[in-house]
Amino acid sequence: MRTFLFPFAGVLAGCALAAFAVAQSPPATDRFHTAAAFVDEEPVMVAEVDYLVRRAIAGREVTPESMPLLQAQSLNQLIGQRLALQQIAREHLSASESQIESRVEEIRKQLEAQKVGFESRLAEMGLDEPLFRQQLAWELGWARYLDVHRTGEAVSAYFEAHRREFDGSEVEVSHILLRVDRSGDAAAANRALQEAQRILNEIVAGRTTFEEAAREYSDGPSRLHGGTLGFIPRHGRMVEAFSRAAFALEVDQISQPVLTSFGIHLIRVTSVKPGDKTLDDVRAEVEAAVGQKLLDDLTHQAQATASIRYTGAIAYFDPATRTLVQPSAAE
Repeated sequence: MRTFLFPFAGVLAGCALAAFAVAQSPPATDRFHTAAAFVDEEPVMVAEVDYLVRRAIAGREVTPESMPLLQAQSLNQLIGQRLALQQIAREHLSASESQIESRVEEIRKQLEAQKVGFESRLAEMGLDEPLFRQQLAWELGWARYLDVHRTGEAVSAYFEAHRREFDGSEVEVSHILLRVDRSGDAAAANRALQEAQRILNEIVAGRTTFEEAAREYSDGPSRLHGGTLGFIPRHGRMVEAFSRAAFALEVDQISQPVLTSFGIHLIRVTSVKPGDKTLDDVRAEVEAAVGQKLLDDLTHQAQATASIRYTGAIAYFDPATRTLVQPSAAE
């Protein structure tokens, strides 16, 4: 499970909120009271998922067919937070009620100085106060966990092990893009995933080349050039899921199917252009990556003993098969 950290309190008090508020309409009231999943009987509300989806979109246009994928990914993020908070509590690092209350009052004063109401700002974001406090508990507790576990030695070791991701290196990539079928069929995303896996199997078996498969199957304009996209940096050019997958590949290796808001990709790296940045140049980025690794490890371990139950109110990934389950197909 891949999860991502969002500074909820900072966004609430900041001035750039409007860009996120218009990305998607705030959720209907009943979504504040509808659970998308339960983690050891603690609910994850649909409204929380809606908020993360709006943050992920950030004003970009996405197809309606891509929304179930984004919902399922956002739900995974929130489940990861709940699992991590359990470990944070076991280590006595949870934020106290008084700390959360103090942070809420601080934000209220910041908004008052901007002549903005706390409740109206929450409404713009599609959150209510209980859900916002839940996210504050996560934000504050996770910060305390990082203070203990994200040591200087850990950051240095991570940089050495993942130097290519941070030192300014670029990788030359090609891809095969399968857009999700717009027919309205609830199984369209799963069919596209299965098709991507079939194409990958054909390439690996030597029955076709990556370039031939791109020209025949890809929905992207790069198909005219065998899927070639040229050199990309780790950050800033492509969406995060694409870049993360590309930089995890060795030369001539092909990824498993990768989901993004554009569709489903098979990615191949054909060469690497090394960079020359040092740890001091990119310390903030490496620290963020170490935090992500700590969270991924924590949630993976917790999943072994946690009870996670999906309600089917929104799309989710089946834990056994990793296929997308649409609300209409859920029990």
